[in-house]
Amino acid sequence: MRASGRGAWLNVYASIQGVTTPQGQVKGRFMNRAGGRAPTVTEYVVSNIDHTVPQYMELLHKLELVTDQDSVHTINPSTAEANELTATDPEDLMALYDDVVFNDGPVIMLNGSGTYHHLTYGMCRGAIDKHEVPYTMFHFDKHGDSRPSAGSIDCGNYLSKLTKDSPYATKQVVIGADSMVDNGKWMDTEVLDKGAGIYPYSAAEARFTKMDHEPDVDCVSKQYDADKHWVDVKWHTVEKEGIDTIVNRALDRTETDAVYITVDLDVLSPEYASTDWSNGKMSLDELLDAIKLIREEKQVLGIDITGTDRSLEESCCHTYYSIAAIVNEVTDGPHDREFFKDNIKTERGILRTLGILP
Repeated sequence: MRASGRGAWLNVYASIQGVTTPQGQVKGRFMNRAGGRAPTVTEYVVSNIDHTVPQYMELLHKLELVTDQDSVHTINPSTAEANELTATDPEDLMALYDDVVFNDGPVIMLNGSGTYHHLTYGMCRGAIDKHEVPYTMFHFDKHGDSRPSAGSIDCGNYLSKLTKDSPYATKQVVIGADSMVDNGKWMDTEVLDKGAGIYPYSAAEARFTKMDHEPDVDCVSKQYDADKHWVDVKWHTVEKEGIDTIVNRALDRTETDAVYITVDLDVLSPEYASTDWSNGKMSLDELLDAIKLIREEKQVLGIDITGTDRSLEESCCHTYYSIAAIVNEVTDGPHDREFFKDNIKTERGILRTLGILP
């Protein structure tokens, strides 16, 4: 049973207010004399979409991952109920980001529920495309978000639509998505012809129907039946081959110098995030290792994070520490991973005591 009422959240929030940065858990070369992040400017786009965003922004400020020196551009996606954004016009999404101006990047967009993952479409088409540089989408998610699309855009079809509509988002790489990529009915087969990289966490096989040719995809094996117009594919998976191998496979097949990274927290196992969609199996270390590898090889134009649980009146601080860990990785922040993992473990214990987590 989940706790309810403001009092329970205040008990959880107190642990955020009391957070400190222990010595010995800091990357010294990124520290300034005050013990915080080095004085560099990071550009943030904050989507004011639900109550979880201001909650975890408190933690990011407390950990000095967002400072007064940073540039913070706030987006208010809807003046009415946020539910109006569950399916909307692509042009309306793009218009939200017309005024976003950034320098060398990467820009970091901070979102709320994964129900609004299609805000990534607006960010990429309305802001990132202004670079006029070809880039590859690296999409970390339990879901493929590449359902066939027609007309309106939502969180389940934004990725396939983005790589069709954008003259610069030339290709998608989906990592960790067991849902949708193991079912041909939920994957737009046109993206396979654009060289999409599909790397589930553990769901190794899929059948795609209504195929008039054999697609050229990176996989363990495939069998095409010309008479029945289907192809059976066995994917490379994170579980079997490891995150380093999978990311390096994807990078070896990424022709663009620039990339954009989008993270849905439901790619993570429940240990690291509570979401309003079902969780995947990836560990926080695996996700951070993947981001590190991509940053070492490619120019990252931007990254966004989505997938918090808006159904909770009090939210889950272990999720917020996972968000902070991602931001820390991207900004070369002052904390090491053990700092975040220790706090995640502590917060889960608090939330179990409050009855918020089982």
